[in-house]
This record gives sequence, C-alpha cells and structure tokens, in this order.
Amino acid sequence: MNQLFYLIYGAVQGLTEFLPISSSGHLVIAQTILGQNLQGIALEITLHLATLLAVIVFLRKRIWQIFGGIFSRGEKSRIAWRALLAVIVATIPAGLVGIFFGNFLESTFENIQVVGICLLLTSAMVISIPFLPKKNYTIEKFPWLGIIVVGIFQAVAILPGVSRAGATIFAGTLTGLNRKESASFSFIISIPAILGASVLELPKVISGQESAPAMGLALSAVCAIIFGLLALFLLYKTVQKGSFLSFGIYTLILSILILTGFILWLNGILHSLYPEIFLLSG
Repeated sequence: MNQLFYLIYGAVQGLTEFLPISSSGHLVIAQTILGQNLQGIALEITLHLATLLAVIVFLRKRIWQIFGGIFSRGEKSRIAWRALLAVIVATIPAGLVGIFFGNFLESTFENIQVVGICLLLTSAMVISIPFLPKKNYTIEKFPWLGIIVVGIFQAVAILPGVSRAGATIFAGTLTGLNRKESASFSFIISIPAILGASVLELPKVISGQESAPAMGLALSAVCAIIFGLLALFLLYKTVQKGSFLSFGIYTLILSILILTGFILWLNGILHSLYPEIFLLSG
C-alpha cells in the first residue's frame, strides 16, 4: 500500500474518531473510494492506539481529576473509586458485544450500505442533542442507570456508521450529564474499550500473522495523533456553543450519497482517471 494511503487513513481516523461523524464509517468509505482495504490488524491497532494517546493527552487534567483521588483518603477517595467503577460498568456492554458478536460485526464493515443506514441513525442522535433537557450531573455523581445506558450506546456504536462519540454524548446528555461532562465521559470510557480491543488482536501481530511496513505505521500514527487533537479541540468548542447541527447535516448528506450509490460511482471515476496511483498501492 502506497505511503499516501497510510497518511490518508491516519488523517481520517484522527479527525473522525472524536467528531460525532463515525470513524469506522469513514474508514469504510475511504476504503471503498480508494479501493484499498486496511492491510491487517497492525495498522488498525496503530490507528486506535494513536487516537488513544491523543485523548489521554487532551484530557489528562480531567482524567487525573477523576482518578487521582484514588490515592487520597475519605470522601475524595470514595468519589474517585465510584468514577472508576462508572468507567468499568460503561465499558462492559461493548466488551460483551465484541466477544459474542465479533464475527457478525466484522462482516458489516464490508457493506457500504450498512454504513449509509447507520449514518442516518448518527445524524438523528447528533441533531437532537441540543434539544435534550439540560441537567448538570458530573461523572462522579452520574446515576447508575445513565452509566448503563451510555455503555449500551457505546456497544451499538461498534457498527460502522454509528458514531461512538455521537451516540455516547447523546446518551449521556439524555440521562443527565451536562454536555461537557458527556463529552469527557464519552472519551474516557473509550480508553479501556480501545485498549481491550487492541490487546485481543495483539497476538496476531506478535505472531507475524498480520503486519504492515514500519514507515507506513509511523506515518499513520503521527497523522492520527495530530488530527485527533485537532478534532478534540473542535468538538469541545462545539460543546461550549451547544450546536451539533452541522455534524448532523453532514452525516445526513453523507448517508444519502452512500445510499444513492455516489460513493461507488466516485470509486470508479478515481480508478479510471488515476490508475497509476492505485497500481502503485497494490
């Protein structure tokens, strides 16, 4: 695969992982347009770990605020342990879905039409966020029912086209978190989810079953981190303004383009106009 494609995939992953527009859906779209599949688990793990690093760097103060109290005493320690348990509970549904429905979910990543349908769901959730009742729970005091609901929505977001950020921010806001805390909780619970998925696939990389060029992995990782930090900055600006309409309209338009076959048409046009690029990438 040409190094250009590694740069493209890294940029796509970084931008779309944190914006409520679905990273998995955009990677499927990119693969369809470019006619190039992600080469093995190594690149997939690299992209996810790169965006994981971006979210840890961006939310380092909030993460420490939540979990730093574990090493304290009294009420501060109790609140910190509750926050940690909240993260664990919210992560369980996605883990169970991945274990029991992994093969089915993998098959959906080969169907561009599934992405189109799921993007419609993303659009509906994202557009509705500003209209949800405003409450002011923080992560430390978030009701258990809300935590479970957010976890269920994160599990649904494994489907390509359902934005994990959009779904979990929607669920958090719906069940009582303020929008900023919904965004923070959304990205904090992504940390164990991404780590868990990466650890499960790591043996394939170590055994040599799945590999990719070191330079390509490095390029994709750097792009994913840079664009991931940019996406996080943009999202938190959006949260402060309270307007998610532009993301909802974008995913709606993208869904329509997919379901009407435009993406497949564009794939054919690119291959006919620039065949030499795609031949080099093989």
